[in-house]
Amino acid sequence: MLPRIGSAGSASPQRHIEVEQPLSPARKPAAAEMPHQSVPGTPPRSRLVNRSFLENTLGNKDLANLANWLDGITRNWVLTGSTALKLWGYELNHKKAMDVIPHDADIVVTEVDMMKILDKKREEDRQKNVSTEQDKTFLFDQKIPVDLIASSAKKTAFGDLTQDVKIIRDVQVMSLNALFKSKKAAMLLAQQNNETEKYAQCVVHMALLNELIALQKKQSSSGSARMPERQQKLVSAAGNRSQKMPAKPSGKRALADDMEVTLEVAAAPEPAAQATHTATALDRHPASDTTQSRDKRARKQRFLD
Repeated sequence: MLPRIGSAGSASPQRHIEVEQPLSPARKPAAAEMPHQSVPGTPPRSRLVNRSFLENTLGNKDLANLANWLDGITRNWVLTGSTALKLWGYELNHKKAMDVIPHDADIVVTEVDMMKILDKKREEDRQKNVSTEQDKTFLFDQKIPVDLIASSAKKTAFGDLTQDVKIIRDVQVMSLNALFKSKKAAMLLAQQNNETEKYAQCVVHMALLNELIALQKKQSSSGSARMPERQQKLVSAAGNRSQKMPAKPSGKRALADDMEVTLEVAAAPEPAAQATHTATALDRHPASDTTQSRDKRARKQRFLD
């Protein structure tokens, strides 16, 4: 008699029981694992960028150091805000815009690059035993406040990194239209929060941006106006040359006429030396001239058909 399964006289079969592992929370992908978005127009990391304009012309060595620090992390960063407004003043030679005094550096980056920048800042702060900021605003080198602004396909209030980026003296800045759009949004926000000083500053900057946009259009139109004048001279010179040449009809008829003239010139005798000889030859062979004429007309008719 076989022992019952599980009785004292039998060996219990070994059963494999899988223990359910607790689900780990969704891990946020690291910056290196996320898709990268490149900003058009930015210089490649392999090329050294000269920051003498920021340090010498603007007289802002801290901003030049910040630009070099950002370049070591990513080249996909763009200046916006009052700093970009000041650079546009130098680009278009607008005195009032050149005199703008920025109080911080507003940097537009992709969400991926923002993670890289913040990770780099935390690492440096840990090495210096400095308290690590968790915010997107931090103090660079204990001298210049930096405000990171994330931009993506759904967040374009401060400009589109794929369309609104311009290069001024090797520095990426937002276009004038993008700056005006962001200043307007900041003005409305300051109005809602009753920030009178911020609101007044935005109004002044929007007026400067309007002047810069008008100046840019004026310079662009004056540059394009020179081209038609030069083209007009070229057209006039070409017209003078064409007046010296007889006009020809267009299309197949013109080609057929050219063919007929060419055939006639090729068949024409020499004016003086061979006049007598050619006439004698035609007298001896009158049918050959008629045959040549028929062949000529037949070739011309085939071309026209």
